[in-house]
Amino acid sequence: MAWWTEKRIAFYERAQEASPFTSQLADLIEPCLTGSIAELGCGLGFMTDELRRRGHVVTGYDTDPLALAYARSHFPLSSFSGEDCYSLKDVADTSLAVFFGRPTVDDNLTRLMDTCTQRLVYIANEHADAAQCDWHISASTEAFLKDRGCRFTAKRCSLSFDQPLLDEVELAEWTQENYTRRGRTLTRPVSRRTQLWPIVVECGKAFTIFIIEKKRN
Repeated sequence: MAWWTEKRIAFYERAQEASPFTSQLADLIEPCLTGSIAELGCGLGFMTDELRRRGHVVTGYDTDPLALAYARSHFPLSSFSGEDCYSLKDVADTSLAVFFGRPTVDDNLTRLMDTCTQRLVYIANEHADAAQCDWHISASTEAFLKDRGCRFTAKRCSLSFDQPLLDEVELAEWTQENYTRRGRTLTRPVSRRTQLWPIVVECGKAFTIFIIEKKRN
């Protein structure tokens, strides 16, 4: 089932305009990349285009039709494909998976590693701020990789990706979609601004960057 909706796209687009999140995340990711890149689950294409503008050879893969339509219309110089990433074989030197699935489920690690020839850069989203994070997703992922005998490094990180909103109605709608419905609680402050946006939710993102090297035969 497609994840993106027109409302989610509108919220995400606003956050992109108001925050340097994508460029800051690219700064963290870029030293991990080598050769050609396949971004798995590229969504709306912001990271794919950011890496392309930095000179990388990168293709974004996503099966969500709304996301692909947005990416292709907003970043026409970038390359996007509707192929299912789980069916790809050795399409790039590095595969990049930003907040995409779990390698511990249904042997996803093997399927993700099959897409690249050298390494997988996998970013585990904790769905929490670093100050309040117990890092359980990262810890379980690390234990899984060790159990599988993978050669990898891991770096815990945190960035802010604030969400601008028009009014209290949008705040309630956005909170329901991103927190209440998922059993999470919004703990960061909601600031009210007099210019540009009346409401801005301070959204911290805690995550771990895993650099997983592909085994050589």
